[in-house]
Amino acid sequence: MDGFFKKLQSMTLGLRMSDSYFEVLDVLSYFKNSKGELSLSFEGDTNSYPCKVTALNVKHRVMVVESSTPILPYGLKHGKPLKIVTANKGREITLHSKYIEPLVADFSAGFEVTIPENLGTNCPRAALRYMLDEIRNGVRITLNGNENQTISGFVQNISSIGIGMKSAAELPRFLAGYLTNDQQIVDCHIALDKNTELDCKMEIRNVQNMVSGESGTFIGGRMLDMNKKDNAVLSNFIRQLQQMHLKSVA
Repeated sequence: MDGFFKKLQSMTLGLRMSDSYFEVLDVLSYFKNSKGELSLSFEGDTNSYPCKVTALNVKHRVMVVESSTPILPYGLKHGKPLKIVTANKGREITLHSKYIEPLVADFSAGFEVTIPENLGTNCPRAALRYMLDEIRNGVRITLNGNENQTISGFVQNISSIGIGMKSAAELPRFLAGYLTNDQQIVDCHIALDKNTELDCKMEIRNVQNMVSGESGTFIGGRMLDMNKKDNAVLSNFIRQLQQMHLKSVA
């Protein structure tokens, strides 16, 4: 993480795009780089198929999708709607897009679809939140509760008002109240790098155990009571993340 801010500051493209489109690119970039599997469905077809995003063109708003569909779906033509869905820590993300054309005659080699302007979500966020991708294991966070209990981990996504973290630890007692719908506000300490730290309160909004037998805990919440200096540092960090993510998909 040493020198991370200098690296971010060097990544500028000068492109002007909406926050909603930034969020779409952020999600797509994450799945392209991680080679994560998504679920694809076509209008008029009740089945869904695993797929992967393999390339993005930010300027022309086109992405390349590879799918395990055995043949070209019946009736698929230019401009026909399709849907790409993924679930990330309990938050379902839906991309409503349109088919453009296959890359080559063999449909299984991949095809082009439009990149949508917005994410279709069941619970839209109040502010744009970024996945931290390759640096997500470098931004540490610690929550402090009563009885001198703490839980530490790494930030997975962040916005100007909210944060999501993953910890290898089990859920501590001071967060158990959240599961009974009691309001939980705890102290929060974030280390953006070894020289840049932030302090605030955090209102717990989401607590989940890791899925698929993986040990640990995912916690999401809203940041409160951050002082002006720390808030300015966080805002600058998020602006630089925008440029880094644009660079990664350009």
